[in-house]
Amino acid sequence: MNDSNYVVRGNARLPVKWMSPESLFEGIYTIKSDVWSYGILLWEIFSLGVNPYPGMQVNEKFYKLIQNGFKMDRPFYATEEIYLLLCSCWALDSRKRPSFSQLLSLLACQLAEAEGTACRTDRTDASKRVSSSKCNPPVRREAELATPLLNENIARGK
Repeated sequence: MNDSNYVVRGNARLPVKWMSPESLFEGIYTIKSDVWSYGILLWEIFSLGVNPYPGMQVNEKFYKLIQNGFKMDRPFYATEEIYLLLCSCWALDSRKRPSFSQLLSLLACQLAEAEGTACRTDRTDASKRVSSSKCNPPVRREAELATPLLNENIARGK
């Protein structure tokens, strides 16, 4: 199988575009490195399945960008709050990433707000962590262009 999203190291094929810097460069795997990967997964969801780091090859330049704190642009379907949450998952210092409990709380509030209901969880600590993240402001529009049928179904309420 030839998939440029994976790199062979030893006998393993690693999904480098989903891996945290500490996993990539130091072989450290923790719950906080899982939070990084979860942030990549959420980015994929809010871009309607676009591969992470679109148009970027996994090479020395890619690794340098990750080491320097590069963050993908906001996916078209992500609100600014969701994008801040994604960026918090991609903090270079793993201790600054939110916990899964904090992510659950923030995502539950986002869902409640989208449905027009009140958020019943205390999100102050998690919100502080998320709002302190540095992100790239532009919105990527590949997902909008790649999914006209889905957009049509959304417009029809399906």
